[in-house]
Amino acid sequence: MYIYVPLLFIIHVQIGYIEILIIILVTVKDCMKYLSILLLATFVVAGVAVSGCMDSEEVIYDTSIVLQDGSSMVYDLAAGTYKVQIVSDTKIDVTFDSASTYDSKGVTVYDQVFTLGSATKMKVENPSFLGLGLAEPANVQIKVTKNPADV
Repeated sequence: MYIYVPLLFIIHVQIGYIEILIIILVTVKDCMKYLSILLLATFVVAGVAVSGCMDSEEVIYDTSIVLQDGSSMVYDLAAGTYKVQIVSDTKIDVTFDSASTYDSKGVTVYDQVFTLGSATKMKVENPSFLGLGLAEPANVQIKVTKNPADV
């Protein structure tokens, strides 16, 4: 003689913006019969849930700007790993207020991957020519990726 006691399993999975809610209603007899399948499914769901917690690549900035002589743009960066790619048609300076290790002056191409332990500001500047405004404007393309996949 079997006692049929209903069991309700609710499995919630969230991957990015997709949420899946699985509701399973089984009896104790069915549960014992399919215990190995339920355990396997639980491990698969747990694996998917844990892998979803890993940081994924995110493009923070992807823009083109024109910097006049002596002008600059400042970008806020939180702690984390970044790939910064900057290309300019004239020499520019790239500086960080709390991570001067990654500073570069007088470059037309800046391509670095680094990890910041704390928040910082990245400044991209078209250095002034004697402060007279006589230097050419810099056409700059900036792409900043957080948690780059190709590190």
